[in-house]
Amino acid sequence: KVFLKTPDEARQELLEKHLDYLSFLARAKVEQIGSSVEKPFQSAVAVESGVEIYLPLSDLVDLEQEKKRLFKKLAEVEEELERTRRKVNNEDFLKKAPGFVVEKEKEKFRELDEKKQRLEKLLNGLKE
Repeated sequence: KVFLKTPDEARQELLEKHLDYLSFLARAKVEQIGSSVEKPFQSAVAVESGVEIYLPLSDLVDLEQEKKRLFKKLAEVEEELERTRRKVNNEDFLKKAPGFVVEKEKEKFRELDEKKQRLEKLLNGLKE
């Protein structure tokens, strides 16, 4: 099941016109289309061409198991992020390590920070 929140009537009409095609391609049943569609509880969200797509997760996955998995992954990422943070903030490391090694660690830090933010966003989405 999916729910589609449209920004305007023109997009709603376009989606309704091609509803059978969309349902076939997405392998999902479109439950509602319109500008007043509300996000269902514990749904994944995607935005494409101004249309918000809501996919309720409670029927698809064990939400408690998924939360446990995400919390475990978040803890691992936070631990690695802290190790990397200490390294890139260490003056001795910055002075003694070759420039490409320092840059590699800084890039690793940025990637881990982005991953942490994505995991937190996923966890918050499961709470809503």
